[in-house]
Amino acid sequence: MTGLVDETHDPKRASWVASANGHAEFPIQNLPVGMFSPGGGAPRGGVAIGDEILDLKAALAAELFSGAAEQAAATAAGATLNPLMALGSAPRAALRKRLSALLAADSAERGKIEPLAGQLLHRAVDCTLHLPAAVGDFTDFFAGIQHATNAGMRRRPEAPLRPFLSKNFGTTVSPWVITAEALAPFRLAQPPRPAGDPRPLPYLWDDGDQRSGAFDVELEAFLQSAAMREKKLPPQRLSVSNTRHLYWTLAQMVAHHTASGCNLAPGDLFGSGTISAPDASGYGSVRELSQDGEQPIALASGETRKFVEDGDEVILRAHARRAGCISIGFGDCSGRIS
Repeated sequence: MTGLVDETHDPKRASWVASANGHAEFPIQNLPVGMFSPGGGAPRGGVAIGDEILDLKAALAAELFSGAAEQAAATAAGATLNPLMALGSAPRAALRKRLSALLAADSAERGKIEPLAGQLLHRAVDCTLHLPAAVGDFTDFFAGIQHATNAGMRRRPEAPLRPFLSKNFGTTVSPWVITAEALAPFRLAQPPRPAGDPRPLPYLWDDGDQRSGAFDVELEAFLQSAAMREKKLPPQRLSVSNTRHLYWTLAQMVAHHTASGCNLAPGDLFGSGTISAPDASGYGSVRELSQDGEQPIALASGETRKFVEDGDEVILRAHARRAGCISIGFGDCSGRIS
């Protein structure tokens, strides 16, 4: 992990974009990429920094990049992030380093850049956010062992898990893409496998991946019904879990996906499956929380839920936190059932 952490993660680094300092989601240590359009214009690439979005097209026009960083910025400035994803990690990391240097409060180029803020930055609240990539194929895993155990035991003790339609019924993608580089300080060892579990086959096992292939990201799930919105009630938190509870690492999922020759292209969507925590406070599905509807969930509006209903909005939030590091967020990922 040490080699992956650099000056862009420095907790002392602040930004001349004032709203980024202390921002719960997008401090200068994050710098996620996404697609946005200011004032109803065509979608183009941008970077979230505090309450602002840095316009990559405008930054290119101002000749703020060169080399690999310029290559990455040019591919990200178009109508989709697929070309950026196809470049690989080196140009993406170069872009991140350049952006961090440009936006830092002590930037040697601050005198040149800050006067251009009106051209480079757009208030996020004034912009429309778009799907960050053109999604070709979708693969959904079942990598949360607690969820698999809970779901199976509720039906029959011998876990006859069957396909459901929830993914094609309602899948929401966050507008912001948090890069692997931003998550470097939050890597950790994959938890030991339970006693008696077989060791994976060699193609699914790498010692380095086991040492630092997992991530410490807190996950929260909220629900807000139509009645709650009418009554001005905030979304109600249903559960708190963490990516630490995944049974497989992301690298293992990619290896498993591609081992039989299945294609994987930039922009393809991977789902980990529901990530439940070991105890009831972290159950990751309404089915688990309501015990298959036997114990309906009580909402602040006086309603109850056995499952999501028309008008319900499901909101997912994620934050990576670690002592000595600046926390970063993923931004709200919300979808409404209509």
